[in-house]
Amino acid sequence: MTTILFTVLFVGQLKNSPKSDSQSTWCMWKWATFLHQMAWEWNFVITLVFWTMLFPFETHGTGTRLNRWLEYMDHICPFGYVTIDWLLCAIRYEKTSIIPNMIVVILYGVLNIVFTKVTGEPVYPPLITWDSPLSWTIGFSLIPLFAGVYYLQYWLTGIKMKRID
Repeated sequence: MTTILFTVLFVGQLKNSPKSDSQSTWCMWKWATFLHQMAWEWNFVITLVFWTMLFPFETHGTGTRLNRWLEYMDHICPFGYVTIDWLLCAIRYEKTSIIPNMIVVILYGVLNIVFTKVTGEPVYPPLITWDSPLSWTIGFSLIPLFAGVYYLQYWLTGIKMKRID
């Protein structure tokens, strides 16, 4: 994440980035905020879905103890790290930033459906296989879930910023 963020910031500096109060899309603080928002939202939803819906279906007896432990850490640590980053940094969430975030969520959903239909292998078995009404309902329920998570973070950021200001 950090590599991507600094690459975007570097490219922006090469473009003679507009002033920070500009309405331009190329303000680097907007890109940094967008990337952080995406990282936090995705990690929150991935962690929530894994532990509440996928983990119960896991076969806990397969693989070595280390492999199982590493898989569990894959679904705990990233969200923890991004949350600590959010707590320590003055990253502001704005209501209008939900639009590019939701575009990415919808594109990911479309790619997920296409991949599953073309290969016949679901990305998230047994949860979202795109072959039953329940599966479609769960898949499309992630759109309002992402929106809700975004507005939760927006609200929490408002509380955090009042303490900072």
